[in-house]
Amino acid sequence: MTPLDRAIHALIDGDGDFDEVALRVFAHQREQSAIYGRLCATQPPPACAAEIPAVPIEAFRRLELRTFPSARTVAEFRSSGTTDTARSRHAFDSLELYRHAALAGFRAALCPSGRARILSLIPDASARPDSSLSRMVSWVLAAIGTADSAVIADNEASPAEWLGAELARSNDPPLVLGTAFGLVTLFESAPSLRFPVGARLMETGGFKGVRRELSRDACFELYAGAGVPVSHVVGEYGMAELSSQWYDAVVGQGAPAEARVYVPPPWARTRVVDPVSGADVAPGTDGLLLHLDPVNRGSALAVLTHDVGTRVAGAGQGPTRDGFVYRGRASEALLKGCGLVDEA
Repeated sequence: MTPLDRAIHALIDGDGDFDEVALRVFAHQREQSAIYGRLCATQPPPACAAEIPAVPIEAFRRLELRTFPSARTVAEFRSSGTTDTARSRHAFDSLELYRHAALAGFRAALCPSGRARILSLIPDASARPDSSLSRMVSWVLAAIGTADSAVIADNEASPAEWLGAELARSNDPPLVLGTAFGLVTLFESAPSLRFPVGARLMETGGFKGVRRELSRDACFELYAGAGVPVSHVVGEYGMAELSSQWYDAVVGQGAPAEARVYVPPPWARTRVVDPVSGADVAPGTDGLLLHLDPVNRGSALAVLTHDVGTRVAGAGQGPTRDGFVYRGRASEALLKGCGLVDEA
């Protein structure tokens, strides 16, 4: 492990200063990535992490964002491609930091007391090797899942039948992993499905235009009808272009839908920025989400997304860890007026 990777690893473990490590990652990316170096050449050197030049998320679709030779690539994850014709590509020369961050965030939000019986409606990496979400599922099952954990296969005829059979095998309350689309479709197709007391849900992703969208309140009502109260539903926010995940609750402490705030893990940050000026918006104001993820050492630390969120100051127990309420994808009109996006 290189000195830089050791510093990122330590930051994930709670040892180190975020700004210091982020600026080291920035310097590495500016020097080792010709594409990012050209972007940085047009801007003054950053004095803190908040001033690090961001890469528009389109760059992951259009360009080769690497700080290492392509021959050293050990994995490449791709976006789902459900909303864009071109899929983002995120290459890694090592998965060690990614795995460490994924497990640390998952444990803190969903398994703070130890191992769990995990039933995943999301296929694992053996079925979908280019999915970063599926890779996380594999890591979680191996490191945190008990022996009676299980994952659905792509060829399962009915997720409801599969899950019903798994629930019948044991009275141990499971932790069920699923996308919002998959969970809602499951519970609507199996209204008699019931979970034992203590069951938990991790809900990730949205509906991506593939079915009728439901509000978060409506989703929570559906889950509660199956025996999983709001307090035991945790939302996960992640994307192929990032290496860390954001969660909106700790299991057992989940708030009602209107009070849910996604909080960055201690080793990452989120800025909510004005789409034209790039400046931070005031708390309570909507803007584009700009994530700072040092675990993205091999690509781009700062990523400007198409996601819109409302800034919530101090949501992560400190003024430097603002959270956000997710509002959805930016409109085409907003993006066309965003000079920051044009840089890609």
